[in-house]
Amino acid sequence: MKCKALLLGSMLLLGLASCSDLGVTNSSDSTIPPLPDDFDAKLYLQMNPDVFVALIQDSVVRHNASYLGADSLKDDTLFLMDTTTARWIKTQFHISDLMLNLATLRSSLETGLLESKYFRSKVGFSAYTYNFRGNPQDVQAYQNIIANVDSTLFGEYNYQYAGRYDGHPYRYCTAADTTLRNSATQAVSIKAGPGKTAFDFSAHTYCYNDSTKLIYMISNKLVAK
Repeated sequence: MKCKALLLGSMLLLGLASCSDLGVTNSSDSTIPPLPDDFDAKLYLQMNPDVFVALIQDSVVRHNASYLGADSLKDDTLFLMDTTTARWIKTQFHISDLMLNLATLRSSLETGLLESKYFRSKVGFSAYTYNFRGNPQDVQAYQNIIANVDSTLFGEYNYQYAGRYDGHPYRYCTAADTTLRNSATQAVSIKAGPGKTAFDFSAHTYCYNDSTKLIYMISNKLVAK
């Protein structure tokens, strides 16, 4: 797998996908506020492992869409029985057993309750989400992708086009940051596709309180970088 080419394509696609639902509200880059003055891309990525989850998932989808090998449940079944890979995913991306739920998925596969198409499209954190078909070295593929990320560029790009709108924290809270993140009072509801809505938190910026393990609104005004 050509990891660098796949990585660049994934970054572009992730950026476009992230802002596509907000296209009406943010029709040009000129409407996007500048980065906060104290923004640190590496810290932002450490605080938001789901950003890497999205990058990995997109890379897997792109690889599997072009994979010409047999399309069967064999790959998925073997992947779900690979406890080393599952443990690495959960540890690195902070995914709970409930979300990944390998035991339930494996049981469904073994009893023949799920067909390949349904399994790939309907089950949340499934084998298809993380399994590079035809490549038994999944963890190595993940590591190559993350290692080749320009963390500054990727972090800034993701925050500007996705994290800002999702209310992702970008730094740790100070004593002055005491207002919890609240979608009812701090976000606006926007259209996110046919019959779907999403919350836009971009009017504010957010921090993470390492003591309470909660996200708070940053009290000071946005400072341009």
